[in-house]
Amino acid sequence: SILVDADTRHLDLALSWGDYTPDITGGEEVDKEEADPESEDATSSGRFRFGPWKRIPRAERVSLDISGMEPGKPVSEPVPNSDGLTVVCLVRETQLPLPKGPLDARAVSLFIVNRRQPAEDDDLQDTAFAFQVEMSVEVDQPLVARMDPRGLDSDDWDERVADLHYRDVADYAVGHNVSTKTEMADGACRRVHTEWMPQAEVERVEPASIDDVEFGMEVLGAIAEFETAKRLLGPLVERYRVWIREQHAPIGPLTDRRRETAAELLNRADRAADRIQAGIDLLADEQVLEAFRTANRAMAAAARRRRAQEERIAPSAAPPPVWRPFQLAYILMNLRGIADPTHVERDFVDLLFFPTGGGKTEAYLGLAAFTLVLRRLRDPDPVHRGLSVLMRYTLRLLTLDQLGRAAALVCALELEREKNPELLGPSPVRNRPLGRTSGHTQLYGPEGRPW
Repeated sequence: SILVDADTRHLDLALSWGDYTPDITGGEEVDKEEADPESEDATSSGRFRFGPWKRIPRAERVSLDISGMEPGKPVSEPVPNSDGLTVVCLVRETQLPLPKGPLDARAVSLFIVNRRQPAEDDDLQDTAFAFQVEMSVEVDQPLVARMDPRGLDSDDWDERVADLHYRDVADYAVGHNVSTKTEMADGACRRVHTEWMPQAEVERVEPASIDDVEFGMEVLGAIAEFETAKRLLGPLVERYRVWIREQHAPIGPLTDRRRETAAELLNRADRAADRIQAGIDLLADEQVLEAFRTANRAMAAAARRRRAQEERIAPSAAPPPVWRPFQLAYILMNLRGIADPTHVERDFVDLLFFPTGGGKTEAYLGLAAFTLVLRRLRDPDPVHRGLSVLMRYTLRLLTLDQLGRAAALVCALELEREKNPELLGPSPVRNRPLGRTSGHTQLYGPEGRPW
């Protein structure tokens, strides 16, 4: 299905498919009573077993004049030399909701219908099928872009944000039981075609470089005092606030509703900057600073070991591990909520939304390491040991990778504890699964039954 304007008159369709016929000359007669009903040979019957089937590639073109078609009434056009394939075209009047007002357009739906008569012989039924059918459509006028209208007047915040983020993304065709691909030229689309194996490229997220901020885990793990931490981390907030101010100019041309959404996003960014600054200021607390240092050292050790295993080198030969800007910002903005159990930020849920490989795992593992260490610094008595961090994994292969990173961090934290048991307590840092995995059961339900 495509959208066209009132000036579009002709559609040129290129169709291709495959017909399959059996090689009768390579077959053999089979006695019906001797035929094996359990045979895996799909071409075997009680009368004849065919030889190999042969594919005959077919390709034809069909031209449609839609200018005079009655809206809502299907029109059929036979496909030449197809022995019964037909193109069915349905044109309907429609309106597209756009920020500037509705746009009149025509929706055109195209179908390839198989009206071949099947063979009377059951063994030849498949010869009436059309396999690997493909269709491409070319128009004399550019296709009308179809935008997603759900967020235009929605009160749902997620829909409004999606409408703002993807305001320049448009569809030019919708497939029915098949995907479609668009071909753009000079900013316009005049050709679309079906695609049985669709592909999409997800661009890698590369962090921006911020020269004034220290992102080295080992350097942050060796901070001696708060003033040093403030000097190394403070520019992160300053640069973030500069970026936020720069985003106010591009939202001017937006429509009123989208401008409201963009303004609220920038307000939330300001609050995030305040939370990052609060996390830096919290490092003035000696216990918080020590937890931050230890977490950075543990994350650095785990990262070095992981890199060494990937490249088959010694951990000391691996490059110094560094945080990505969003990772360090995420950890700092959550320090206050972790350190103060009564703080209002305990009610917040911060979602890290990145493609695979963007660095989400290290961000929350760094915060988990800070949480584990701070709890021990404040109360090293083993009597109060218990569940500190709950990690839930989905049931897929990525689970093994996530579990391996978490286990490496726990081992690195345990090494830190062994270096200073007086500070971090005598009980080891442990990573135990909840449930029956590996023979351990830590979570119990009613009447003591394990979950």
